[in-house]
Amino acid sequence: MIIISAMSKDRVIGSGEGMPWNVPGEYQQFLHLVEGQTVIMGRRSYEIFGSDLTSAHNLVISRSSADREGVEICRSVEEAVQ
Repeated sequence: MIIISAMSKDRVIGSGEGMPWNVPGEYQQFLHLVEGQTVIMGRRSYEIFGSDLTSAHNLVISRSSADREGVEICRSVEEAVQ
């Protein structure tokens, strides 16, 4: 299992409609790393990145989202890992 996470120097992980920084090379590297893999992410992250994902299997952790095409909804991290 590989865990990828990021935050700004002031510990912010999201801002409004996306990340609080813009580093295109970093984003391309992320997309390359997840290509063909199973990815677990939160609902909000999926809403931001979902259309760009090249992953083979997307698990979205959400207690409130309805099913989405091409996504498996999990109610907890434990359920997603299982």
